[in-house]
Amino acid sequence: RYSTVGCMTEATTTLTRADVAAVEALARDALDFKPSTHRINSNDLQERVRFEIFGLAELMLKVMAESANDQVMTHGGRVWKVFGRALWRQWQARNGKTPQTT
Repeated sequence: RYSTVGCMTEATTTLTRADVAAVEALARDALDFKPSTHRINSNDLQERVRFEIFGLAELMLKVMAESANDQVMTHGGRVWKVFGRALWRQWQARNGKTPQTT
């Protein structure tokens, strides 16, 4: 499902529609992911990587929301910027508003 995401590197300057769709799907899955209800198979590298990415996505969304409250745009490199925007769009689509910090 995310096979096209693998081609996005720091050197990427343009994304295909397939890349954008894959990143949006990854963002949706990251928002759906609940670590407390998911057991990780330590022998499954792909599953461990997904778990780590989804944890980082949660942290990333929180940092972006806190930064936005301070009128600061926060992001990593190009790939994280693309993923961060996708997370933000997916969060807004589900909640109809901008993420707020608690």
